Amino acid sequence: MPERGGDDERPLPVGGGRCYGRPMDVPTEADVERLAAALGLPLEPGSAAAIAENLAGLLVYAQLFVEFPLPDDVEPPPVFRL
Repeated sequence: MPERGGDDERPLPVGGGRCYGRPMDVPTEADVERLAAALGLPLEPGSAAAIAENLAGLLVYAQLFVEFPLPDDVEPPPVFRL
């Protein structure tokens, strides 16, 4: 299971979490193949397992963003410049 670094030693959630009120399960190879077919993306033979693993990691990070508390009065800046 992925771990946080630094002072916070709580394990990161993997699957079973929620994102926008919907369950976030750990994606399977079948999920990856189904999603790729739905999007019309070709998959290399044997790559679904690695893609599912990477997708699971991305979902963990997405959950961190969703759970980050923001005050109600926060708004995006009108112009973003580098």
